[in-house]
Amino acid sequence: MNDGFDVIATVNTHLLKPATLRALNRAGATILRINGSHAKPAEIGPYVRAIRAALGRRVRVLVDLPGNKIRTSDLSQPIVLTAGGTFELRPEDLNYPQFLRHLAKGDVLLANDSQFRFVVVSASAKSAVLRSDTDGQLISNKGVHLTGKHPAMPFLFARDRELIRESVKHGVDVLGLSFVRDAADVREAKAAVQGTRLDLIVKVETSPALANLDAILAEADEFLVDRGDLSCDVGIENVDRLQKLILKRAHAAGKRVYFATQFLHSMVRNNVPLIAEACGLSDAVAAGVDGVQMSEETAIGAHPLAVLETVRRVRAAVPSAHRLTKAAGAPVLWLTGLSGGGKTTVTRAFSRELEERGLRCAVVDGDDFRAFWGNDVGYTKEDRVRNQRAMIFTAFQAAHSFDLVIVSSLSPYRALRALAREKIPNFHEVYVKASIAACAKRDPKGHYARAAKGGHKHFVGVTDEYETPLRPEVVLDTEKNDLGACVAVLRNYCFGAPRRAAAN
Repeated sequence: MNDGFDVIATVNTHLLKPATLRALNRAGATILRINGSHAKPAEIGPYVRAIRAALGRRVRVLVDLPGNKIRTSDLSQPIVLTAGGTFELRPEDLNYPQFLRHLAKGDVLLANDSQFRFVVVSASAKSAVLRSDTDGQLISNKGVHLTGKHPAMPFLFARDRELIRESVKHGVDVLGLSFVRDAADVREAKAAVQGTRLDLIVKVETSPALANLDAILAEADEFLVDRGDLSCDVGIENVDRLQKLILKRAHAAGKRVYFATQFLHSMVRNNVPLIAEACGLSDAVAAGVDGVQMSEETAIGAHPLAVLETVRRVRAAVPSAHRLTKAAGAPVLWLTGLSGGGKTTVTRAFSRELEERGLRCAVVDGDDFRAFWGNDVGYTKEDRVRNQRAMIFTAFQAAHSFDLVIVSSLSPYRALRALAREKIPNFHEVYVKASIAACAKRDPKGHYARAAKGGHKHFVGVTDEYETPLRPEVVLDTEKNDLGACVAVLRNYCFGAPRRAAAN
């Protein structure tokens, strides 16, 4: 099921058998990730050759650079942590020995995706004594984050540059840029791969990246929110709000966004996820994310295929209207057609279905809109223009707070519908088609009867013209099709592959 949604599966050497790689791809993996924090530069070639031999170009190969993340390095044995106890770190225990120079008494360090918390008791260039607030074991290659401070360090370490050279040499498709702080970091990476066909996924995982987000968004097309490292910098309680903010800003700029870290972490050992994990994954899909990354779940987990199957099942259960496009804001379905054509009936039925799916749906109904503003809104062309402009603005605003917006309005003028399309980035015109004869026979509000007796001087379809849509995205012929068939067309349009649809 690849309709533009990517599942990034992290691979390890034990997953490089041809049958296993093909199974991962069949289970939904569209990008295979090599974690540069664990794979040595010399191992990139064997990884790529194994993947290409099994799958050719059916998947993209991603090398995720470790970046300037501070990690424990070459520990001879795990450091046993006891809450309230102290331990020593030396320069040789870290991948960036100069890091200890940046520590001061009272600094707080978080390690292993915020699972461990340490406080600096004393520090010098040669040694740091830390007090642990948690029990556990600190092993090699685990991230160590200094909260509240961002020491000046190179963007690309020597290991990153070695990995870039090997990635270019062996035809890797994508590089993941870790710990980007500003647009200059992205430009530095671009310069390092200039003349190649490598794509860049920029990882947003630091507070400086958040502060410089708009400038960073202008430099690349794909972004990944690493929630583990981000939590170390901004606090775990702020991650959900910030990941959705990044998603919204990136989509507004027309960029793809992936989420990563601990989606199905319990499946490293278990073949079923925690309910909370499934709910978190479901929420990310419903928010409109373009893909998710599995890390330990597939790289070292006991059930990598079950992990990918879980992603598939959750995705299937939470179809998102954001599949229509990736433009800014939620999709706006603008239902237009003659009075009595069935716009309100279709809108009510479809909006109920959307709510049953767990999507937040806003309905902007023309009659309700007029009733709210009172009788001062008339039916002349000038009145209709004023009313329609107000509805366009209302729908535009609602698209930034809801999952889908439905506008049910006669909207007789092509120029105003064109204005709505111009002003609303994620606009979809739905023509609710019915002949005047059929609408007059239904006449649910008595408008046609009053117009026939001269009691409605500006009635569209009788005394005023309705300008039929020329190229609507969807056509619903309510004369030829019942309500269920019309709702089914909208359902298929929203939750299937984007295409011109018709019930006629």
